[in-house]
Amino acid sequence: MTSNQHPAPQAEDRGYVPPAYLEATARKLAAVKQRSWQALGAIVGADVLDVGCGIGIDVRGLAQVVGPDGTATGVDHDPAMIEQARITAADAGCTNVRFEQALAHALPFAPTSFAAVRSERLFQHLDNAAAVLAEMARVTRPGGHVVALDTDWGSMSIDCIDPALERRLADFKARHTLANGFAGRTLRRLFLDQGLLEVSVELFPSFVTHLAVAHDFANFDDLRRRAAQAGAVTEAEFDRFVADLAAADRDGTFFASMTLVMVAGTVP
Repeated sequence: MTSNQHPAPQAEDRGYVPPAYLEATARKLAAVKQRSWQALGAIVGADVLDVGCGIGIDVRGLAQVVGPDGTATGVDHDPAMIEQARITAADAGCTNVRFEQALAHALPFAPTSFAAVRSERLFQHLDNAAAVLAEMARVTRPGGHVVALDTDWGSMSIDCIDPALERRLADFKARHTLANGFAGRTLRRLFLDQGLLEVSVELFPSFVTHLAVAHDFANFDDLRRRAAQAGAVTEAEFDRFVADLAAADRDGTFFASMTLVMVAGTVP
């Protein structure tokens, strides 16, 4: 079956990320997150927005950065995520936060409402990336920073005895399990097309040396199901792939890597 015949992921599958996954990645990417907060500029005492906030991990972090005179707002399309974000923030004693259910391409805020706006690993789930970035820029004040941090799933690489099979699976992961699996590499172009100024790029390579971690982060179970249904690989091939990785894991030689891309720009 050719690649353009692979079924697209269902809408309900593409935008949902389990809270446990968000918490695990937050721990692993803690330093990257803090760098993305710094890229927002001088935001002490300011109002800032996190688009696609999930369970509010970054909103709580930003609330500490802006301090009691500022406000950190988070929006997400999933009402369950917003409810969990509110509960967790209240339990943590965060008083300078607010959460709203909203679509990223139709933010419920007036123009220039925020000093700075960010998103993290949102664009990989979007069919309408340009429209979402336009909204992020619209609600940011002139001179304010817009920051997007996202994964380039095309950069995923796993040391494997059969590199051709690994490349097939990596390509399928990027192209057919996400709405926008190559999101990271597209951000600079999107920012420039939007007319943002002082556009900067930073790369954050990440690697893991344990199969269980890679299994969860790359969602091997979902990859296996989709790839087998699409005829991209056979069940036997996927079994062999995982068996090779398991052997490397036992030997202590397992290795996988990926790159995240952060792009920042200034609203004219």
